[in-house]
Order: sequence, then C-alpha cells, then structure tokens
Amino acid sequence: MPDVLVDAPAWTDRTVERPGVLLHVVDWGGSGPTLLLTHGITAQAHVWDPVAMALRDRFRVLSLDQRGHGDSSKPPAGYAATDFAADMVSVLDALADGPSLVMGHSLGGRNSLALAALHPERITAAVSVEFGPWIGRESFLRLRERVLAAPPSFAYVLDNSQSVFVRQTSRQQLYPSFPGSTKTSRLWSHGRRTRICRRLRIRK
Repeated sequence: MPDVLVDAPAWTDRTVERPGVLLHVVDWGGSGPTLLLTHGITAQAHVWDPVAMALRDRFRVLSLDQRGHGDSSKPPAGYAATDFAADMVSVLDALADGPSLVMGHSLGGRNSLALAALHPERITAAVSVEFGPWIGRESFLRLRERVLAAPPSFAYVLDNSQSVFVRQTSRQQLYPSFPGSTKTSRLWSHGRRTRICRRLRIRK
C-alpha cells in the first residue's frame, strides 16, 4: 500500500469584511470575467475545487465560504437570503472587476438567485444547481438532525476511531482532464479544512 502526502493546487485565501461578519474567499486566480461560486448547506468553499481548477483558464474564479460555514464568521443571526446576497455583493465589490457570473449549489443556488433578483446590475449570469424553492417539514427535520450530529472537528473523529482509511485514488481518476497521475488526498474537518502534516496510509 503506497503512502501519499496531502496535496493541493495553489490558491490564495482572502478575507472580506462587512458589518458583523468576516467572509473567507478562496481565490483561484485565472483570466477572464469573474466567476463567484457558492456552496450548499454544511459545505464550504473547497467543495468547488475541481470545478475551479477546470474553469480558471477561462474565468477569474472565487469560491466563498458563506456565513456560518468554513472559515467565515458564524454570527448568531442573519441567515436570510438577503443577508447572503449582501455578503456576495461585498465580495464582488472587494475582489471583482465589473459585473460577474455567479454559480451556486443548493443553498448557494438559492443565494445566487437572490443576488440576481436583488442586484441584477451586478451579474451577467446566474446558475443554480440542485436548488428547490421549497423544502418539506420532514426533509427539513432530517437536514437539521444531520447538521446537529456533525462532529465538531476532524481531531474528534480521529480520537474516537480505531483507524482512518482513505480510499486510494489519484488526481487523474478524480479529475480526468488534468495531466499527471500524482496520488493525492485531502481530509476536511467539520466546517473548515485541516491539513494533515504526516503521511497517510492508503489502502484500496
């Protein structure tokens, strides 16, 4: 079984401040119009990594940790669609050069549509992936249970597990359009990324 080091392509971490919240943005660079990516509930900016890497030759790609997620602030209130949309405006004000494209998944899809409705002059296109305008009570309760049951940190998982196995994979397998076959892996804590500064044993 081969050993691999945790690895990742380069990006720049940026912070945008607005009243009551600090927003963390992953800046992938790139050339062309700005594309702002927003994740779904319980996720964080790096879920868009393969998409960002594939598109940064055509866009300047930004991926936002939405409020309450990842490395952005987690205020006790202020989670209406208008709040998320205002956050996106602040990010575009700080980092974009002119009207931008926005693309969001689930919660991020809702917020992208809210931005388009509230500030149409700020965007050239909005893409919403797997977003429905309504969620049933049973689905909401299942989602709430899943969120509350999440471990507080990756260290918590390690402390409460006999061992951790990561499925063997490769950059080539995950991202077929990318050159090379360097085996890589990334582990994440709940709500924020964690770099593991030691070798991980990988098994098939």
